[in-house]
Amino acid sequence: MKKVSLFLIVFVFVTVALRCTTNPLFDDDKNTYDRHNISGTVTLQGGRTPDGIFVWLEDLNIHTSTSESGSFSLSLPNTPDFQGLNGAYTIYFFLGNYKYSTASAIIRDGLFEYGERNISGNGRVRDITPLVELLSISTKVLSEGLVLNQPDSLLIEVSLDKSTSFPVTATFYRDNINVLTGFYVRKIGSTKNEADIFLQQSYRPVTEPISNLTKLRSSLFWNGTRMNPGFVSLTEGEYEIFPYIFLEQEGLPSELITSFGQQARNITLDYLNIPFKQTTDTFVVSAD
Repeated sequence: MKKVSLFLIVFVFVTVALRCTTNPLFDDDKNTYDRHNISGTVTLQGGRTPDGIFVWLEDLNIHTSTSESGSFSLSLPNTPDFQGLNGAYTIYFFLGNYKYSTASAIIRDGLFEYGERNISGNGRVRDITPLVELLSISTKVLSEGLVLNQPDSLLIEVSLDKSTSFPVTATFYRDNINVLTGFYVRKIGSTKNEADIFLQQSYRPVTEPISNLTKLRSSLFWNGTRMNPGFVSLTEGEYEIFPYIFLEQEGLPSELITSFGQQARNITLDYLNIPFKQTTDTFVVSAD
């Protein structure tokens, strides 16, 4: 009799357990994960390598960047300041010349709420819209190069190609005859904080819509040791050159841009922290 009763108890327990949608002995499955973390994968329309995409959690200024495969992981700090955090938050996926994408997450008591909004039950960010390129930016050096102590000019052509239905408005520096005047030049092998800024100080930035393919040319004067605009001194070596172009995007929080630096939207070193997918070019300064 005892054996029959024990069998019935075990049978009932197993039957109930199999019918349950959650584990009867433990909390819901989501509690087996560390809900301080979420992860996901971002892609770029057209199949370009999705590395370096900026992933930013609004209001909290928590951010990271994607790997070469587009994967990322975002973590909430496990500190007293965050333990009482509650609310709905937007996650932004951003590149300087791409249309940003967003996802939504719920945070309760300082933890991501798995299974709600765009966060799956195992902490994956789902349904991320691929980023669309707003403006293709390509810089080409048309000159042979420069020689120390020999005055010359460096001819540059910048192509701005809008191939999307989204409206594109850009801020850049140019003069009255469509000559681009704001550039960055970085010696190959140096860090971004060692970049020189070329800017024709007498001209103000212009903000205007880009409707189709636009080509802007610039001739940078070289006196043999210094380059104008700016009369920046260059030594022997190879240099990368690219323009200052800032794309205005409606709905993008200004705090996202200032997370790259307070002056990131201006032609400063902070601007170099903004990730772009663009084609740059190089020139060589050689000995005489």
